[in-house]
This record gives sequence, C-alpha cells and structure tokens, in this order.
Amino acid sequence: MEDDEHPIWTALLKTLLMLAILSLASGYLGWLHPVGDSLAIGRPYAAAAVAFLALLSIRAGLLMAAFGSLLLALIVGIQVALAFYWPGPPGSIALYQKNMLYRNPDLTGLEADIRATAPDVLTLQEVSEPNKALLPALSDLLPHQLWCPFEAVGGEAIATRLPPIPGHEVCAS
Repeated sequence: MEDDEHPIWTALLKTLLMLAILSLASGYLGWLHPVGDSLAIGRPYAAAAVAFLALLSIRAGLLMAAFGSLLLALIVGIQVALAFYWPGPPGSIALYQKNMLYRNPDLTGLEADIRATAPDVLTLQEVSEPNKALLPALSDLLPHQLWCPFEAVGGEAIATRLPPIPGHEVCAS
C-alpha cells in the first residue's frame, strides 16, 4: 500500500507511532523530572506498541520509520527483558523498599512479605509510632536497624543484615 492510497490512515499511523515513541522515551526522563521515573513502568507496553505500529508501518510503506521503530523496540525490549530475567552479577544486594503508609492496617502481611523476600537491606518510609512495631519483629532477619523520626507523616527506617560501619549512621533532618 502506498502513502498516496490512504493518506488519512498513513497520517494516523505516523501520529500514533510518534506518540508511542514519545511515551517510550518519556520513561527515560527520570533524571529530568520524577514523572519520568513513574512512566518507566510503562516501558514494556510502550515498546510493544512501538513494535506493533512499526509492523503496521511496513504494510503502509513507511519502511524507514518501520526499521527505526523496530530497532528501538528491540533495544528497549532486550533491556526490559534483562531487567526482569537476569539475576545480576554475583555479589548483588537485594533491596526491599516500601512506603508503609503511616496508618498501615496490615503490619503482619507486610512482615510476611518482607520475610518471603528476605532482603539484604530494607528501607521504609512513613514509619509512624504504631508502624515501628515492625522493626523489632524483623530483628532476627535484619538485626542492624536505624529509625529516623519525622514530624509530619512518619519517619524513615533502614534495616540490614549487613554489618554497618560504626559511627556512620546519619539521620537527615
């Protein structure tokens, strides 16, 4: 099919392909704005959309756009697959990070999830006075703990099985 045969559909396809590429690229802009970090979770879907639209672009005769888009989708797809399936280099550290919600009604469920994950390091946000009960409950798994109070919503906590460097515990105010 030539560009001349269906100009409306070709223009629509070009627009959709550009939007898919923009959504994919925006997931890499976390260094510029925190929204980019939030959009990063959509990379696999955006890469799949780019690949699908690139295949449609071949049918529409947009060969250069299709080639570039398929290459982009392949590069991102490999990166995403590696992030999900490659265990990482030996000696890596497992980090469990959670915003506890200062009024967390399910501390036992959270404790069970942390124990099932068995992280090397645990970082928690919004650790309120009632939520602090989780830290002693995990002391057998993560014996080295630091809680930093915060007046507004709750403090932060870090717990680890790794031995800390004495005298280097710091709470930012």
